[in-house]
Amino acid sequence: MSRTTTDSSINALHGTMATVNLSKPGKDGGCYTSVSTVGPLFYAGNSPLFTPNWNSPWSFSCWVYSVNGDSDQMTLFDNTNGTSYTTLADAGIRFTWAGGNFYCMFSAGTSYAYPYGTAHLTASTWQHLVVTWSGATGYYTDFTLYINGVAKTLSDYGGGHITSNPVTSRVPTIGCYAANEAQTVISPGVRLDMLSFWNGTALSAGAVLNIYNNPTGAYILSNYSTSLVALYNLDETDVAQGITNPIGGDYAPTFKGQFVDVNVASVGQKSIVMGVIDVTQAAGLIAENMKVGPANTPDRFDGVGLAKGVN
Repeated sequence: MSRTTTDSSINALHGTMATVNLSKPGKDGGCYTSVSTVGPLFYAGNSPLFTPNWNSPWSFSCWVYSVNGDSDQMTLFDNTNGTSYTTLADAGIRFTWAGGNFYCMFSAGTSYAYPYGTAHLTASTWQHLVVTWSGATGYYTDFTLYINGVAKTLSDYGGGHITSNPVTSRVPTIGCYAANEAQTVISPGVRLDMLSFWNGTALSAGAVLNIYNNPTGAYILSNYSTSLVALYNLDETDVAQGITNPIGGDYAPTFKGQFVDVNVASVGQKSIVMGVIDVTQAAGLIAENMKVGPANTPDRFDGVGLAKGVN
């Protein structure tokens, strides 16, 4: 299943989400949560604005909720034209969080800047991440990494110096890739919220602290909209999964929200999130047209309700 994710900036670079669960609470409103081990969390809108010139400033901001701490590995943003995070010839931008370190790469394919810094993930906690690039020299020192409003020390990883502009046509992928960036494995349960990208602005330390202390998309739009390429609030409503007449008679289910189980056969109307109910296949509420796992294994539904005489 896929659907649109809204860009709240004036550019309206709406993206497409892939494997997703919208029922988890976000840092501000809703958020996206990885629910399987296949595919990215979502694709950003396709625009050259996501690949700035090497000598121009830019910034990236998002909130991350880890499940397992440093064992959760993810690439938060990647519009490079390669698949291996050790291939420095890949042109574009890539941010990877793995093993308690955060890696920042800005590459033109033939030249690059590639630092890393210690940035531990804390399990079951929202953390604010900001990466800025000044464009002053093209060396790794043009990068600044902030975690929860505090600048982190970066060290040179690739020994490079970017001296030309990246050329990439790849749509940015956002969220929860494993560190090998094979684009088929993600860390289930990781949540992302309020992803923002600026082309032409390197957020100051004061601006980063302000955004950390005011964690809403509305605050970013009101105070830091200059050069803002895209802002994904990730507040879309769940999509209900439709089933019909699972128990016969004049009772039929009305579903408000989304099944957490991803093996669903059909899609119904949109509606609001109502919470999560756990049932088993043996409970008699599973539709014949729905694919489920082995008997007596939990199948999770979001906001299941029954109404007499409703079709």
